[in-house]
Amino acid sequence: MKLKNALIIFLTFSSLIFSQGTSSNVVTKLEGVLSNKFFTSTSTALEIYNLSENKLIYSKNAGLLLRPASTLKILTSLTALYYLDEAYTFDTKIYYTGKIINSVLYGDLFVVGGGDPEFDLESLSLLATKISDSGIKKITGNLYGDVSMCDSLFWGNGWMWDDDPYAFTPYLSPLILNKSVSEIHYSPGEIGSPVEVSVTPQSKFFNILNTSTTIAEDTSDFHVTRDWLNRSNELLVSGTLSRKAKSDTVYRNIFAPQNFFLQVFSEYLDSTGINFSGIIDTLEVPDSGATPLLIFSQPLDTVLFYMNKESDNLNAEMVLRALAKKRNEKRVSAKDGMISLDSLITKVGLNPKTYKIADGSGLSFYNLITAELLSEVLRYTYYHYPDIYYRLINTLPIAGIDGTLKDRLKKNGCYNNLKGKTGTISGVSCLTGTLKSSSGDDILFTIMMQNYVASARIARTLQDKICRILYDEL
Repeated sequence: MKLKNALIIFLTFSSLIFSQGTSSNVVTKLEGVLSNKFFTSTSTALEIYNLSENKLIYSKNAGLLLRPASTLKILTSLTALYYLDEAYTFDTKIYYTGKIINSVLYGDLFVVGGGDPEFDLESLSLLATKISDSGIKKITGNLYGDVSMCDSLFWGNGWMWDDDPYAFTPYLSPLILNKSVSEIHYSPGEIGSPVEVSVTPQSKFFNILNTSTTIAEDTSDFHVTRDWLNRSNELLVSGTLSRKAKSDTVYRNIFAPQNFFLQVFSEYLDSTGINFSGIIDTLEVPDSGATPLLIFSQPLDTVLFYMNKESDNLNAEMVLRALAKKRNEKRVSAKDGMISLDSLITKVGLNPKTYKIADGSGLSFYNLITAELLSEVLRYTYYHYPDIYYRLINTLPIAGIDGTLKDRLKKNGCYNNLKGKTGTISGVSCLTGTLKSSSGDDILFTIMMQNYVASARIARTLQDKICRILYDEL
């Protein structure tokens, strides 16, 4: 990167750049934070721009390849906002074959998945009700799920096998319900009795093997998991739980989420008074002879909102596949979607071959990008496409208010002022976003930290110190 009137100092294992017009107080305080012993063995990159003045404030290791974790969602989000229509929706479609005579469907019902990651139990209930309202009270045929939109790869490239069965590592499918996650509620029973366990949604899909025991002692050794090693959805509850323990909920991912969707859907059809006794399976809707019945649509902005506020990996992966769908209607892959990410990188003047991008969520340990890339795509969008820039910024967590920043930066000028995307995987903590400084300037920052074994809380505390300096001194 060429910087006019810039002072360049080469340090061991790092490069430091800051503008001659930058207050020495800012530089001194930033370097004070970066002198913390935490950074002795931690790889760090930092880039700060004053967007209001179009001026680089500070840059250290901005070209160093690091794992972005969930800050990669910034790139995925911007790519979607650039290349998908503003009115783009994730559609779940209902078709039927045969004929409807006197409230009886003499044929099959098809649910065509469109990769809607926000399709929840309320959405499913509405869909079942609408089918009932259409006049169908009995289905003589079968219930099929069409999952032909995506290829058969249900995880991202470079996802960690031992992150299964946790909810942040969802199995991917065009048919998604309840985030492809089971909510397992538990509370102590009577002493000597099993722990009381229930699942949301209630469904025949789940089988619970409960070998747990409620005990009088204060200590507990209680475990809830899914039989993930055998790719089974059986829920395993074991160990001991103190009688004094509080009720709680854990979340576990679901293998083959399309089967989960169809099973619960069949039960919802029954609850709305639609008689169905056929088989449940996956099958592509016929090219001819199928009649459209209903469409349930989810707006792109809704998906992006929850994707960034809650750092939702499922949303990011389905957005990546929505980008792929622009090229192919069926059997789309993550690789197809990454073509659009490369297009945006090229558009802002950088070379996509410089980076390694393996998924859309940042969960993959194969991802390698730079602080410069995250800063540049945001800076370019700020100046050239401000409508897209603010659509993105409005999806980001707000310091001290919501999302993954709800409990951070509450007692300083960053509160309700800084908007940023966090990123955390093992040994990685990142933060990128924008804030309005005490002088009223728009400040863009990217902070990437990698290769530490200490608590991520230490990394977050140091990031917050940097953000407070930016607010106070710029």
